[in-house]
Amino acid sequence: MIDSSLQRKDFVSGLVGLVSLAVDRERLDDAEALLGAVRQLRPKVAQLDFFEAWIAMKRGHWTDAMRTLRGLDATAPEWAMAKAFLAYCQFATGDAAWRATAEEVLQTSTHAEALDMARTLLNPEEAQAQDESQPSADDRSVEPAVVPLSIDLSQMAYMRA
Repeated sequence: MIDSSLQRKDFVSGLVGLVSLAVDRERLDDAEALLGAVRQLRPKVAQLDFFEAWIAMKRGHWTDAMRTLRGLDATAPEWAMAKAFLAYCQFATGDAAWRATAEEVLQTSTHAEALDMARTLLNPEEAQAQDESQPSADDRSVEPAVVPLSIDLSQMAYMRA
């Protein structure tokens, strides 16, 4: 007989993967519905708020996203991504604190995607130089680029518990 707790864990992990995929593919209403289902199964997992913030960011609701990100537990394994997303939101809203937040990510994080996001915000020239190898029709500036929010969050360890 299969252990039902293992089945539920795998099921929740699969739903989290679907939430991530839905957000990545701009299926935000679907992502919210799936997130609601995951919250029913894991009501005490505060880190699910990360997905709520990601959805808010995709919709351009920066203030809501910042409020949600600030409420996340700084001891969570993926706090670096939340902090990088916070810097992104601060930049998008013109909050001067974005630079300090991004610097903090660089100083304290080992998470590759969080570091890339912080570096792109802090050093847009380097990001532009890397992107120049990929021709684009748009006119690039030296302002920090708004990095794409396409991240696979389905592998977050704290979501699997």
